[in-house]
Amino acid sequence: LMWSHFAHQHRGVVLGFDTSELEGGLKRPLTSVLYRESPPELIDWKAWARSIAFGTPLPPVPEAIGDWARYKHSLWGYESEWRFIWGSDVGTLGDSQDYAFPRRSLVTLSLGCRSDPVRGRELTALARGFRSDVQVFQLRMMPTRFELAKDRA
Repeated sequence: LMWSHFAHQHRGVVLGFDTSELEGGLKRPLTSVLYRESPPELIDWKAWARSIAFGTPLPPVPEAIGDWARYKHSLWGYESEWRFIWGSDVGTLGDSQDYAFPRRSLVTLSLGCRSDPVRGRELTALARGFRSDVQVFQLRMMPTRFELAKDRA
């Protein structure tokens, strides 16, 4: 199902990483996503309302506000997702930024079952330029089951 949601209807690719190489190279730990019915309460809303209504000092924003990025609704629990979480500097808008992953961390490239073959060859060559022993797989839909088969490419 994640292929439909995140890989442009099976046209995209999935990169597989050696997580210890990835964490070591980026110097950040992977963090498991927490699946709940509602997001965590990180703000004391009554204190904020008092501040706005009566001009009292604003309550502090909790240090753990970055943990909010770990939560998703429980309906998404089948994903068993892990994330890298970076916080922006205080006072910035937190524009997006690209991060280069360590070349040795790339271990697999899986091509979606509807991926373009020419693009697949280009991406395979690029991946093997990063790491010559990267395993490449072509996915295909099973004709009699709602499953994907993974063939070595």
